[in-house]
Amino acid sequence: MTDLILYENGNGGDLQLKGNDLATTDGLTNQPYLAWFGGNLTDDWWGNKLLLTNDKSIQFTSYLENLLQNTALNSDGRNRIENFIKKDLEFLRTFVNIETSVSIISDDKLQIVVKLTKPDSLNNISYSYIWDATQNELIEQRTL
Repeated sequence: MTDLILYENGNGGDLQLKGNDLATTDGLTNQPYLAWFGGNLTDDWWGNKLLLTNDKSIQFTSYLENLLQNTALNSDGRNRIENFIKKDLEFLRTFVNIETSVSIISDDKLQIVVKLTKPDSLNNISYSYIWDATQNELIEQRTL
């Protein structure tokens, strides 16, 4: 699968450039980012209405971003957030093994780490995302 590379630039998602062209990737690079921060805060993602209108059970809804904006960063909130992280990534489980962890790294920042491993491969991809609860936004995404 070839896709355009999306990354968090601290001001919303952006496409990565490679010279004068858009950079592409083969693999699962964009999936966690889109699942969590795909802009579907109100269950009205345009793709559901356009492409998946007949079957609600396969429509995408990003629960995490809304939860992050409305949940205190404490131990109970961290547990709820981790559960929704897993829920938003459930669609990937048919073709990749997923490990996640969530840590409160300061009073107002949360770190989400996700590791994706294809069952037929020893190679894995790990990403770290930093959520700033004061700003209510994702401020960093990096490959580990």
